[in-house]
Amino acid sequence: MRWMAPAFALFLSTYSLEAGAFEYCEYGTRANLILVDRTTAYDDQDKRIFAAGLAKIVDSLGAGDRVLMHAIVGDFAQSTRAFDQCVPGCPEQGLREWFLSDCRDLQAKADRTRFIRRLALMARGMLDDVQTFPRSDIVRSIARVTTEFRRADTAAAQPLDKVYIFSDLIENSTELPWPAIVEASPAVLVRRLNALGITPDLVGADVHAFGFGRFHDKKRSPLRAATEAQVRAFWRRFLRGGGAVDVRIQQRLE
Repeated sequence: MRWMAPAFALFLSTYSLEAGAFEYCEYGTRANLILVDRTTAYDDQDKRIFAAGLAKIVDSLGAGDRVLMHAIVGDFAQSTRAFDQCVPGCPEQGLREWFLSDCRDLQAKADRTRFIRRLALMARGMLDDVQTFPRSDIVRSIARVTTEFRRADTAAAQPLDKVYIFSDLIENSTELPWPAIVEASPAVLVRRLNALGITPDLVGADVHAFGFGRFHDKKRSPLRAATEAQVRAFWRRFLRGGGAVDVRIQQRLE
């Protein structure tokens, strides 16, 4: 089963990384990773939560910050990078630096507007292009994307600072078929994953997961209290086990 509809494939080719996208990277010192779970058919409430969260993420970005967006799909091997650009903007500088710099505020502001528009369109396209997946491979997607990022040559200049995960966090993969994460202790499950080499590389990063609290059935039923607590406990242990400094799991990004 293809994970990307033809319309979305065309959309991605139009709004993914293009020439000149990294011209502002020299001003940045950190990277922000946004993971969007596409294995759930989102309703209007989900989309409002995501839109509000994305707005907060954008407001927190500084000039030169790198922003990467990946989709989480049914098979971790099919997860691809959909967006990768640095935030347009000029650094704070004095008259001498401004006179010698190639960065111009007016151009940077126009570029930032285009950056935000493209990021928003890419994110909206992910949620609107509804697909059906037999699995939800969240664990290995996070592990793979963060590990590959750390190994990249650009990671030293802009280390991973924030990781945002928009997902209901209902894992249903080959390694952890639902409801495995609520039937065993988080410690046992994480040790099992580590033995398989499935560990995220989140050293020094803060992780903010939002969109949590509902099951991925058609009704988007709220999780029972015991289920919610067990799912949350598993993800906290898994993400902290990868070196995350702070882990927050919420319905709305605060």
